[in-house]
Order: sequence, then structure tokens, then C-alpha cells
Amino acid sequence: MARHFIQWSDVPREAYRALPTKQRRAVDKRMEQIAETPRDDSRYDKKTDRWSTTADNGAILIVFALHDETLRITILRLF
Repeated sequence: MARHFIQWSDVPREAYRALPTKQRRAVDKRMEQIAETPRDDSRYDKKTDRWSTTADNGAILIVFALHDETLRITILRLF
């Protein structure tokens, strides 16, 4: 499977920058996994057409849009 390009929206980018280094590393690791296999360990919400997953043993929720036709993932929220 081809690798997806990850694009960050402004709000989650700022949330990422505010995280402690350890949690940023956990998010970075999960982003690498998402880029390779976005559906693995992720959940799809049909109502919103959005995907979600977690990082740092469930401490961080990541919400993203998956665009298979362009091999792109847009990070929408990071909680």
C-alpha cells in the first residue's frame, strides 16, 4: 500500500506544539503508522465521515479525514 501524506490543520498543529516532548514523540510514532496504514487501529464514524485513533496509550485522541483518492490524511483535531 502507498504511503499517505499527512496534512495538519491549524488547531491540531497548535495542540501538538503545546504537548510535552514525550507525548509529541507518541503522536509522531502514531502519525508514522497512520501514514502507512490509516485504517489499522482507527475507527470510522459514518455520520461525520471522520476517522479517529489514539496515541500515548489512549491519552491523546486524534481525529482525521482520510482521502484515499489523493493519498492524503488531514489531521482535524488533537485532544
